[in-house]
Amino acid sequence: MCKFLHTADWHIGARNVPQPVFDTALDKLQATARSEAVDFVLCVGDVFDRPRPAQRTKDFLLKFILDNDDLFFVFTVGNHDFENKDRTYHSLMFLKMLVDAGKLTNVSVIAPGECAVNEDGTLIEAVGAWEDLYTAPTVRTAPYYIRAFHGMPSDKSAFFDGKLRAYLFAEHERMMQTSGVDYIALGDIHKDIFPYPGTLVQKTYSCESGIILVDLDKGNIRGCKLDIPKKVTVDLTNAHVDEGSVISGILGCPDSSFVRVKTAIPLPVFAGLDKGKIKDAVRGKNHWEVKFSNIAPIESLQRSIPPELRTAKTIYEEVEALVLDDSYGLKKDKLLRSCRGYVESEDA
Repeated sequence: MCKFLHTADWHIGARNVPQPVFDTALDKLQATARSEAVDFVLCVGDVFDRPRPAQRTKDFLLKFILDNDDLFFVFTVGNHDFENKDRTYHSLMFLKMLVDAGKLTNVSVIAPGECAVNEDGTLIEAVGAWEDLYTAPTVRTAPYYIRAFHGMPSDKSAFFDGKLRAYLFAEHERMMQTSGVDYIALGDIHKDIFPYPGTLVQKTYSCESGIILVDLDKGNIRGCKLDIPKKVTVDLTNAHVDEGSVISGILGCPDSSFVRVKTAIPLPVFAGLDKGKIKDAVRGKNHWEVKFSNIAPIESLQRSIPPELRTAKTIYEEVEALVLDDSYGLKKDKLLRSCRGYVESEDA
């Protein structure tokens, strides 16, 4: 029997994710592992967000492992986990030392170039390069052979031509055919695009969280979603921006979510809005954070904001105020070109 959860990119300790979100995510993960009766949980790299996590961050992961000693966890080492350039030491070393000393029996830690064999005989190999995914195993004695890689494809062109999903499907099929292994588990791309599971939590607004349930006995592979707080963007770029539109946008987001209110580039008309009024109106919503995109650049300039920009209520008025004022050091031609689409939509 070989049934497991393929996960990646937990990024425990990420500063832009509140700790309760990690609590919720790992609680949902262990509940899913039990309900699906999996043999182990695999995390393909970037277990921690930083190569030298705080002690309380390491303690958090260790406590989770100890509290779930009936589950088995396999961690491979990702780029965020390595502490030095020559990749001889990583943030999961404390777990590996506990395993080697016989103090921790429900964990395997695998660095690139290493293998681990589970109790059921499943062999898991971590490779260090995309090209290694196409090679056949030198020795094939295990009943199941899983190969894991934390990284991106060598050919990055698919990221920019809108064909990433089709490219990954085609490459994964070719890997399976040429390597002869039973499953290839990938990590590092924060998108829920098979064979990548996405991230455990949404580290950024562009991340997509997900996990993959793999049952090699039945040949069943399917994506799963964990019910955890999500990051939501309220895009008011092409709308008339006032306190009412911002408030209604935030109130329309699900509870327990991260909310980013987004407006036009390069600087928003939020400069002239009553932020106290907005915060008071949405205070009853159970959001982890509400972030106003591009407010910080205005306030961090530490110079007086022109009255025209403070009172701007439309994108057109904002652009005009920025072009007329020289204190921001912006290139006027470039500014007008970048905002032309927004200005035209306002005129229309």
